[in-house]
Amino acid sequence: GTDTSASLVSAADSPFSVSQFLIWANDISPLVGLQAYRMLVELLYRQLRHHLELIVQKQTTFQPLDKNLLLGSYRSFPGKYGNVTVLRNRRNSGASDKLPRANNISTDLTWIESDGKSDVLNEVYTCQVPSQHWQTQPCELSCDLLCRLREILRTHCQGLLNTKVCRLTSHGHVKARITTMMSNAIFSSSAFRAFELQCCQLQKIDLAGLSVNQRTMYFCNVYNMLMVHAIIVKGIPGTVLKERVSFMKSSKYNLNGMIFSLLDIEHGILRNSSSRGMFFGPLSPLPSMVTFSDRDPRKQLALTEPKPLISFSLFTASSFSPVLAVLRDANNIDHELEVHAQKYLSEQVQFEHATKTITLPVLLKIYWEDFGNTKSNVLKWMAQIGGPELAQKMKKFLPTASNAHVASARIEFTDVNWTPILIL
Repeated sequence: GTDTSASLVSAADSPFSVSQFLIWANDISPLVGLQAYRMLVELLYRQLRHHLELIVQKQTTFQPLDKNLLLGSYRSFPGKYGNVTVLRNRRNSGASDKLPRANNISTDLTWIESDGKSDVLNEVYTCQVPSQHWQTQPCELSCDLLCRLREILRTHCQGLLNTKVCRLTSHGHVKARITTMMSNAIFSSSAFRAFELQCCQLQKIDLAGLSVNQRTMYFCNVYNMLMVHAIIVKGIPGTVLKERVSFMKSSKYNLNGMIFSLLDIEHGILRNSSSRGMFFGPLSPLPSMVTFSDRDPRKQLALTEPKPLISFSLFTASSFSPVLAVLRDANNIDHELEVHAQKYLSEQVQFEHATKTITLPVLLKIYWEDFGNTKSNVLKWMAQIGGPELAQKMKKFLPTASNAHVASARIEFTDVNWTPILIL
C-alpha cells in the first residue's frame, strides 16, 4: 500500500539497526514481522557459517565443517557439531575465541556458549535490549509469541491431515499424534528458528506491577508456549506420570531474569491459591513439590486468588488436554477462561441414559476440589458454567436437582492417557 511504500522510502534514507528493523517490520503487520525475523535468522546463519569456514581453513588439523549446522536451537548450536568442538579446542590452546563480525551488521542479539544440555529453552540467544526501550507489554508479547507458535504447528499439520497421525475432529479441532518425525520437521524449519529468536525477549521484559488478571493471562500463555516448545526441542515427553513430572521440572524459561519450569508456572504461580490436584492417592498432591520461599522473587508473581477455570486453558499435550488456547484480553480474563471451560466441558462430558451414567473428563477428577468436591456440587457447577448446550443435556438427564435424582446418577471418568497429543 501507499503507507508501506512511504515507509520503505523512509527506511532507505537512514540505516537501521537490527532491532529497529524488526520493530519497523512488525509495526507494518505481524506477518511482515515474522518474515523479517526469518530473513534475519537466515542471514545470521550464513554469516556465522562463512566465518566458521574461514577459521577452519586457517587450521589444517581441524575437522571438516559440518554443512548441516543449524543456527537457532540449543540442540544443534553450539556443542553438537565438530566445528564447534574445533573452536573450543582452539580456545583451550590459547587462540582467540571471538568470531569476526562483519562491519555492516548491527545487532542487539548475541549468541551464548551452550553445551547443548541447557534446559532453559529461551537462552539460545541473549537479549541485550533494555526492556524500557520496548513498547510491547508482557501480556501482548505472550499472546503474540503463542499465536506465532500455534500458526507454525497449524501450517505443519495441514500437510498431515487425514493421515494416521493427524485428523480433524467432529468439533473442528486438528488432533495429531506427536511423533519424533513431526517434532524434528518443525524444529528444523526457518519459522521455528525465528520463533526461538523472538523468545529471547522474555528474558528482559519487566513483570513488575502486573495485576492478578494480567499475571493469569501472561503465565497461561507462557505455560502453553513452553509446553510445545519443550516437546519440539527436547523430544516427546513420557507416557507415565513420573516421566511427565520429570519433563515438566526440566523444561524451563528465563522470564525477566528468573528461571521458571512448567511445574513452577502451573503449581507455584497459577494454582498457588487453588486446591492441590490429587493424582490418584499415593502418587501425591503434586504441588507439594513446588513451594517458593518468602525470599524467592518468584513468589511475588504467584496468584493471590483462586482461578479454578485455568484448568481448561492449560495445554498438557495429553488425551484429556484442552485445546492449545491463546488468552488475549487481561481485562476480560474471567470471561475468556469461562468460554474455554464451556467448550471443553461441552465436548468432553458424555451422557448414557440407559445406564444413567455421566462420563466426565479425568481432568475434573484431578482437580475435584476446585469444582465442588461432591457429586451434587460438581453437577450443579457444571450446569452453571458449562453453557446452555450442556445445561440442556443435563436437564434432560436430571430433570430436577433433587438429591434423589443426583444420587441416582452414576459418575465415571475417562482414562488417564499421557500419550503426547497435539490439539489445535
